Amino acid sequence: LNIKNFKFSINPNASKGAKDELSYEIYDEGTLLSIGGEKEVTLYHRDLPFAGVVSYKPGLQMNNTIEMQNDPYWPFVCLTGRIPVKINGPAIKGNYIVGDDNGKAKAVEKMTTNQVLVGIALVDSPGISVGVKV
Repeated sequence: LNIKNFKFSINPNASKGAKDELSYEIYDEGTLLSIGGEKEVTLYHRDLPFAGVVSYKPGLQMNNTIEMQNDPYWPFVCLTGRIPVKINGPAIKGNYIVGDDNGKAKAVEKMTTNQVLVGIALVDSPGISVGVKV
């Protein structure tokens, strides 16, 4: 086991775990990402596998080295916890938040088998962004 380049830190003011992933661009918090392209992650599209949601304040940081610490091309991808998620359209507390397209999600009352679950809406939202439990 080689842990020489491993950095582990916990932020008691945040409530999510996140992992660093190399990206094409600098993404805003709440942007959905896909696995694919020339880098590890790219903007979420329906035809690519879902990777997670960009987090700016992870409570637990994994896969983070000193070299990557302030590099915006290594965004933290939320694995679990509460996080704002960019959405198309309104959401009601308790709605399923599923992948839509172009880095955004949408709210649905019932899921279908071809939808990717991002999380559950924790609050009502008129759109743009909603607090989600991943």
